[in-house]
Amino acid sequence: MKHVEQRHPAEFIKQQRLCLQLYRGGLSAQQIADREDVLYDNRMSVCRAVKRTSGMDLESGALRAVRIRRTENAESEPLEARLGSIYGDNREHIADLLDLSVVAGLELDERLGILYGHGLYVLIIPNTRPYADYSNLMSEFITWCGDSKHLIFHLDELHRNKDLVVSMIRARLGRLPNRVFARQCELYPMTPKEASEFFNTNHISGHVVGKWYCGLRYNGQIVAAMSLRRPFITKYSGWIEIARYAVAMDHSVVGGFSRLLMAASNYAINRYTHILSYCDLRYGNGGVYETCGFSTVGKTVQDYGYTDGVSRYNRFKFRAANGLSEKYIANAAGVYRICGVGSAIYSIPVVASS
Repeated sequence: MKHVEQRHPAEFIKQQRLCLQLYRGGLSAQQIADREDVLYDNRMSVCRAVKRTSGMDLESGALRAVRIRRTENAESEPLEARLGSIYGDNREHIADLLDLSVVAGLELDERLGILYGHGLYVLIIPNTRPYADYSNLMSEFITWCGDSKHLIFHLDELHRNKDLVVSMIRARLGRLPNRVFARQCELYPMTPKEASEFFNTNHISGHVVGKWYCGLRYNGQIVAAMSLRRPFITKYSGWIEIARYAVAMDHSVVGGFSRLLMAASNYAINRYTHILSYCDLRYGNGGVYETCGFSTVGKTVQDYGYTDGVSRYNRFKFRAANGLSEKYIANAAGVYRICGVGSAIYSIPVVASS
């Protein structure tokens, strides 16, 4: 904010007044910092802005009582009511859901804004500006689903790749038109270009650069693929990470993950000690890892990226630089933050496979 204060004093004053207004409206300092229309990027800087503008003690008085009362009311509101409120009167979003429900063969509950049927619940999170944090809502939705299967997508994912979203829904329902057994396929070493094309088409998060790519080919077509990369976290030094695993759209490859895991183990033997993988909890609970002998290592904190409403961008693209905060750089680029619910972390020792 020093950059803004020095070069754009009018905007700086506007930001301070906005923080005070939001605080008086009952938002906490952290909730204010999380908003996209606020350039302060942490709780303490918001506190300083409000104190500077009003001269008040944020931890005492009527404002604190208002904030606590509103927070308690929000948390006590039933999940069903909060699910139904995220779209409000935006019929365009409901139309998107209705069209998806028809294609995917599910029912649409317009009151809750979710798709359901055959033991599966699908939640589509709207893209909002200014940024709204739906991470707690998503976590509660997963708990609410209980033993039923769930999928959670953001609206930009639906707009960007509707065919893949529909294929993922049909996969959970066991209704994919093409079924192949991994033992019928040949292992196929993939080039980086082939891997990029496959994952950008068939993985909801697209392609990432890796060290090793391998596919399963059936009748000349790649129907499943896996890639490996070195982990970013230093405590996993000496391990190798499953960067991507995907199946071709509208295909079910029985035993595909297991067969490619064996190929990955053969590559990793004498190079790495463990294979690491992350399971995005928006799309499942990690059952395939447990079936294949992985152990739970832990769980990541809430993840996030950026979107312009259509395309998705890695958060590292907007790192703080030259005295400007990440939030300021992202806001100037016309993108806003979008959150997930974190991932379960799994690992398995590397052993040679026959």
